[in-house]
Order: sequence, then structure tokens, then C-alpha cells
Amino acid sequence: LNVAKVDCTSELGKGLCQEYEIRGYPTLIYFSSHPEHNNKYYKYKGMRSQEDLEKFALTEEWMLAESEAIPRHLEGFEWW
Repeated sequence: LNVAKVDCTSELGKGLCQEYEIRGYPTLIYFSSHPEHNNKYYKYKGMRSQEDLEKFALTEEWMLAESEAIPRHLEGFEWW
């Protein structure tokens, strides 16, 4: 499980945060590497404990979360 941080106040982060409609902090978004779901992202709205985050990401609980399509111009983004 890889975790990234984006500073929405920086010049580099502002555009990305606008694309994903981030309005509050912290905002956690999950990107699945599962082939059937990798064109969407999932907004995490649970508790911020490590245990809850791991459960969400590693037990496919993310499939129950609100999802949205990845912005079209970001399709094809490489996952690693």
C-alpha cells in the first residue's frame, strides 16, 4: 500500500486538488490497482487510525465507498 501527500496550497498541488474537488483536510482518496476499478477513485470517510485505513484499503472495503471517475486527462496515469 503506497501513500502520498499533496500540499493543496502549493503551486504544484493546487491543480490536482481542484481536479479531485478537495475542500477539506485531511482528505483521503483511494486508487485501486484492481483492473475493473482503476478508472475510478474512492473517497475515504472513515476514522483516521492506521487500523481503519488498512482495513479500508486491504479488505476491499473501499468498494463500498463513494466513487468518481478519474478526470479524463489523468487517465493512463501510471500506478506504482
